[in-house]
Amino acid sequence: MSLRPELAAIADMIRPGTRVLDVGCGDGELLDHLVRAKGVDGRGIEISQQNVNACVARGLSVVQGDADTDLAEYPGGVFDAVILSQTWIRARDEIISWLAENAESSQLRIELENKSMFAIQLLEKNLDI
Repeated sequence: MSLRPELAAIADMIRPGTRVLDVGCGDGELLDHLVRAKGVDGRGIEISQQNVNACVARGLSVVQGDADTDLAEYPGGVFDAVILSQTWIRARDEIISWLAENAESSQLRIELENKSMFAIQLLEKNLDI
């Protein structure tokens, strides 16, 4: 099964063996691909219990939680890359602060969907704060 184009574009930016946190990982489509195709050490956090169940059924390490409050439970410096795919629009200051504090050498992947046309912009920012 092939990834949706926007997810494939994100996957192309992740190096094999990377330690990845997928915030708002949905049903795990991208995280599953990264684990199987790129051998990443992948973790996810997802607010929907139904999606968490789908992830667990795929054999993924995903917890149910709200990124606004539960990211603080993750220790700093653990991940090489943090992915927010369609989560960024809803991200609050707490998420941004957590990323800034805990992603010293990590990369932040942000996907923004332009609602007026089906175009995806991928932004990459090194967080060397």
